[in-house]
Amino acid sequence: MWMPMNTHGRDLGYSWKLDLPIASRYSLTAGNELHRFVLDDRWPAVPGTAPGMAPDTFLNINNGRRMRLGWFAELTTEWNPRWTTLLGMRNDTVWMNAGTVHGYSMMYAADANAFNAAHRARRDNSVDATAWVRFQPNAWSAFELGYARKSRVPNLYERYAWSTSKMISGMIGWFGDGNYYVGNLALRPEAVDAISGTASWHDSTRANWDIKLTPYFSAIHDFVDVDRLKTYKYAMTTLAQLRFANHDARIAGVDLSGAWTLWQNDWLGVGRVDILAGWQHGRRSDNSTSLYQMMPLHAHIALEEQKGGFTGSLGIEAVDRKSDLDPNRFEQSTHGYARFDLHAGYQRGHLRFTGGADNLLNRYYELPLGGVNFDDFMAGMRISQLKPLTGRGRSIFIGLTAEF
Repeated sequence: MWMPMNTHGRDLGYSWKLDLPIASRYSLTAGNELHRFVLDDRWPAVPGTAPGMAPDTFLNINNGRRMRLGWFAELTTEWNPRWTTLLGMRNDTVWMNAGTVHGYSMMYAADANAFNAAHRARRDNSVDATAWVRFQPNAWSAFELGYARKSRVPNLYERYAWSTSKMISGMIGWFGDGNYYVGNLALRPEAVDAISGTASWHDSTRANWDIKLTPYFSAIHDFVDVDRLKTYKYAMTTLAQLRFANHDARIAGVDLSGAWTLWQNDWLGVGRVDILAGWQHGRRSDNSTSLYQMMPLHAHIALEEQKGGFTGSLGIEAVDRKSDLDPNRFEQSTHGYARFDLHAGYQRGHLRFTGGADNLLNRYYELPLGGVNFDDFMAGMRISQLKPLTGRGRSIFIGLTAEF
């Protein structure tokens, strides 16, 4: 109501894919995709205000255009019951451009003139590849190893958000961190070389137990990160103005999952435990600082029971303290926590009743990837401390599903 911001996007595209068996052991998948996106992000003037928001409309993204044309093919080969391979290639061409811009008034002229005088059209080509092999030596184990090279071209805001004004750059950002962002016409596409392996073990029928371990490593070339331009101090909180910039980076991690049947009989029904856990570590290559929003060590354990039409589960979510923080964004640390969830359901005929409680003990906790509570910070006139966004308190739900 006070500062109108009108965003109009238009999408147009198509995709097709062909799955073609070749002989008995080969299968070919090929396809083509086109996606065209046009964006106008215009902020009308606010009458009666200072030159910071009048008298003209602020053209943030003027006729921004991004079109991606891609071709891909994958060949899957089942050499024998033990060995399977997949080889894939993809080529993408992305065209981008944006029209000339202007601000609310002449106070934005320097940035606007520099942007308008620059060459804004871009054409980026990328070639991606995938190679994967699976080996299943027996009925209770399987092993996979894969390599992939994937690319991403910067989006319209990363390249064409042109103003270095404090107020305007504060309107740019989808990270939930309260910082100020400025685009960069010189951004290059990012590309990642990723390698991962999976080892899995299970009983011969896959009904009683299974466990899967997946370590991975990614080297990211020209990762779209940020460089700090300025800092702003508000009482106990410091925020940064950041320009998107390319930097090499690396990410390593491991995921673990498993399930076991604890009991199965007529009296108790079927009892089962499921486990999911993960660890992730990301660093910039030039200065070894942490990447933004790296998930700390976490695990989820659920004890499940099924007997007749009844199902129930008690889940525990445990997350370690978040201490790997991006210093450029003044990323917030969060405390570790454990949260309990209780769910139940009952099926009778075509009706299913469900109910439960998330965060059963009403535990206070902070979301490690939730960003910050910027609304409370602004409502406090920026004199309070900026804090991480908290998770929901105890939440009760009930439901009824009818099938017919």
